[in-house]
Amino acid sequence: MNVAIVEDSTIIKDRIKEKIDQYPEITILWEAELLSDGLRKINEEIPDYLILDIQLPDGNGIDLLKLIKEKKYNTTVIVLTNYPIGGINLKCCSIGADYFFDKTNEFEKVFSVLKENLETTTNRN
Repeated sequence: MNVAIVEDSTIIKDRIKEKIDQYPEITILWEAELLSDGLRKINEEIPDYLILDIQLPDGNGIDLLKLIKEKKYNTTVIVLTNYPIGGINLKCCSIGADYFFDKTNEFEKVFSVLKENLETTTNRN
């Protein structure tokens, strides 16, 4: 299983990578801190899972979510944000986000999703 991360916070990105390192079956395919880098990289290498922040220095992660869904990439998108207000979660889910988590209260849920899907994949083989 491979994962890409689009996150501008070094602290959050390091925490994500630290948690993923606990699972040798999961590889971090690529990382991006900017929307523009994420848009470029998603067209070069399509991850199985994308952990996506919404607020990025050069734009809105929703644009990357839209691109993934428009191109029908087989990528599970996990939105992880500090901004779960104002209907953003509903907007992301209506566009096609598979999961939407608040960084403050639901950070660990990201890894529950990855672990659960990893176990499902392993049990099928």
